[in-house]
Amino acid sequence: MCHIMKKIWYLVAVIFAVTFIACENGPQNANGGNNGGGSGNSSGGDGDDDTYVAHELTPEGDKTLLWPALDTTNNMYGYINEKGEIAIPGRYDTAFSFSCGLAYTSNNYVGSFINPKGEVVASGMNSVMSPYFTYNRLKFVSNVSTGMLDNNFQVVIPAEYEGLGEPTADGLIMFRKHIDFNPVRCGYKDLDGNDVIPIRYVGGADFFEGIASVTLQDSTTGGYLYAVIDKKGNYVIEPCEKMLAPLGEGIFVHWIPEQPCFDLVTKDGKVLVDGLTGGSCFKGGLAMVRKSDEQWYFINKEGHTVLGPYEVAHDFFNGLAWTKASPSAHWKAIDRSGKVAVELNDNVEPETDFHNGLSLVKYVQPTFSQHWYLDKEGKVIYRWMLGSDK
Repeated sequence: MCHIMKKIWYLVAVIFAVTFIACENGPQNANGGNNGGGSGNSSGGDGDDDTYVAHELTPEGDKTLLWPALDTTNNMYGYINEKGEIAIPGRYDTAFSFSCGLAYTSNNYVGSFINPKGEVVASGMNSVMSPYFTYNRLKFVSNVSTGMLDNNFQVVIPAEYEGLGEPTADGLIMFRKHIDFNPVRCGYKDLDGNDVIPIRYVGGADFFEGIASVTLQDSTTGGYLYAVIDKKGNYVIEPCEKMLAPLGEGIFVHWIPEQPCFDLVTKDGKVLVDGLTGGSCFKGGLAMVRKSDEQWYFINKEGHTVLGPYEVAHDFFNGLAWTKASPSAHWKAIDRSGKVAVELNDNVEPETDFHNGLSLVKYVQPTFSQHWYLDKEGKVIYRWMLGSDK
């Protein structure tokens, strides 16, 4: 059965105890699993005028018009085109969406990457940490250490690091290297593996819109201080006891130690919304947040609620967001005004967000499941069934 790797990033994982959904690279998953909402992953919504466009070198922004699907002629996974026609015949046990023009597939537990013609460009890729390229880079593991490949599958960062962050539009990657008896172990490299900001932090987050949150050790108390740096390592926000991390467009998330909630604040400390337990980054003027009532809302940069509440909500992709108002409600794909574009029937739920105009949905019963791709008007493009009743 085709799997989905729900790619969930936790913003400032070293720093924060409660998740805010990461800002840069959320993938459009191929088959199975939902993206975001109550589950916790996203990559930001479209702009106020619906002009936000994900970078084409991120999984979300890849423009390859092929989608993984079950080839019903042989019950293997292949790829369909935008017309619902089989473009790459079924020959895989597992298939994932394209990223940076390549797609991860596997057969008999052997992983390979293919191009849009279905040609294998790299095989034996079982050591990769993700099926998705981001900015033409891909993390891999060797002997429990992490390294980075380029899109020609050449090593650009050797596997000698305790951890690596995600490649971002800012061209920097956080690296964490184990140093015995020394908690200071984080710095930043460029996409070719060159050191840009040397090891000087206890912890660090990925760069977003030119800045990143870092954790430092207080040389006086031995405790921790928190700061925000630019791409040269200069302080945008000086080290202090406030835990701050950028959410985009001049907004920051602020967490007070030993409290379970976050606030959204401006750089000068003005509180926009308090008492949040989760959310996404701002993209194009909107962010998705979970408030103290455990419901999800879309807010603007002034902190005002624009849409919601929802029991579950995904962020905006391709101008639409999947939402569910209550446990008994239908899933609905809404636009930024709240207008319903697609409403699913009972027991039908989204498997993926919209990607290049299509979303995969599913209907699951004890002995079988149905899966189909819908376009943004709710038209069925391709469908298949799994299980004993097919």
